[in-house]
Amino acid sequence: MHNLILAQSSSDGGGSLATLLIFVVGLGALFWFLIIRPQRNQLRRHRELLSSLELGDRIYTRGGIVGIVRTMDDDTVTVETGDGVRLEVLRGAIASKVPPSGGGAT
Repeated sequence: MHNLILAQSSSDGGGSLATLLIFVVGLGALFWFLIIRPQRNQLRRHRELLSSLELGDRIYTRGGIVGIVRTMDDDTVTVETGDGVRLEVLRGAIASKVPPSGGGAT
């Protein structure tokens, strides 16, 4: 009787290892599709935004500043926020471009 139980236990060990391997691979795939892939896409879109910046674009910064791009270099952008008020911000701090409005006021 004990030999029969031991024989069944040893045959289940291989199945549980395969099940564990499938579970780990599935968990890795889920992690990839829910966390890593969207983060890479967001980083790609941000790089495209930064490369498409032009002088005169209205932008938002991550700090909530809205202004017009006046000068650019490799690392920084000078943003005019009001009459003669210019701020130098890092390129990475730019969150998005302000969508053009129908009113035409800049």
